[in-house]
Order: sequence, then C-alpha cells, then structure tokens
Amino acid sequence: MTILRYLLFAMGAGLMAGAFIILAWDLYEVQRARKRTTEGPLPPFRFRWALAGRLAALSIVPWLAGSSIALVPSGTAGVRINQFTGTRPGTLYPGVHWVAPGGAPPEPACICRRPP
Repeated sequence: MTILRYLLFAMGAGLMAGAFIILAWDLYEVQRARKRTTEGPLPPFRFRWALAGRLAALSIVPWLAGSSIALVPSGTAGVRINQFTGTRPGTLYPGVHWVAPGGAPPEPACICRRPP
C-alpha cells in the first residue's frame, strides 16, 4: 500500500508537471516566433489554457486518493488528532486505513509505542 500511495502522489505530480510544461512550451513557441518575425505583425498564437487546466484539475484526483491512505506500522497505534478539537475518538490499529483526505491527516499524527 505504501507503493500505491507513492505512485498516486507521483501520478498527481506528473500530471501537474505536464500542465506546466504545456504552458512553458507555448511560451517558448511565442518567443521563437517573435525572434523570427522582424517585420509586420506577429502571427496569432493561443496558449492551450484549456488542456493545461484539465490536466491540473485531473492531478487533484490521485493526490486526494493518495492522501486518503493512512498506514500504521505494526507494533504501534495511531491516535487521530484534530488541530481545532484535539484528539478524536477511535484508535488507528496497525495496518492500512482509509481516511477522509481533508478531515484527518494522511498519517497518524501521534504514534505511541505499546509497552513491552
């Protein structure tokens, strides 16, 4: 599950990087056209905002899916903590847990060792 989580984060980062690369390439093409054209108006050129926006919006999905996976190592227990209300009821036992991406931290905030 750790590999899946990191793959989801990498996929989201790759999609976001792709959106930035598309816009950077379009800017490069505009600069190149300016250097070639010395006389007359510049040829009309449009940035691909729609495609870059779709890729950036699509990158949110794997990031949210990856941040909803909480892994608690064996031999430990996780305590869910909220910044505003303090500790939340329920213990995260060792294993994989699905949590709300915005409601709880992706990793247990406090991992307490069991006494030997």
